[in-house]
Amino acid sequence: MNESNFPPEDQNTTYTDESALHYPLDGFGVNTLEKLAKWSRFVGIFNIFSGIPISLTLLILNPFFFIGVIMIILGVRLVKASSELRLSILNKNSQNFLIAVDHLRSYIVLTGVLYIIFLVFFFLILIGLALFGLSVTEFFYGASELSAATLI
Repeated sequence: MNESNFPPEDQNTTYTDESALHYPLDGFGVNTLEKLAKWSRFVGIFNIFSGIPISLTLLILNPFFFIGVIMIILGVRLVKASSELRLSILNKNSQNFLIAVDHLRSYIVLTGVLYIIFLVFFFLILIGLALFGLSVTEFFYGASELSAATLI
């Protein structure tokens, strides 16, 4: 990690509330939050626009409908987080920052759930393919034995 990206430690900074997390809104802090807000908005809008066609495929009768809906929800969470981050920068308000962090938390949780669902489907498909492959092999092996016995 490049140490030059981080602001120098200010040894004169003292915080009176030890239970709070303090994020400096100096040039580096504001720049980081602005970049996070921009990318959150971009990825959020991308999730929304990619979730709409996925959820519309064959409408409600397929599992992709639910994946599309989850992608739309993820996109909305990121767009809301982006808006709250921008408000926290403009107003220097920690309440907006906390709301943005909560939206990011829910985005990460929903993304994790989506990954778990994908893994379960992936392993179920692998098991199904293995069982299908075994049954096809058994079918052709049995058919080849039967045709060999009729030739003799």
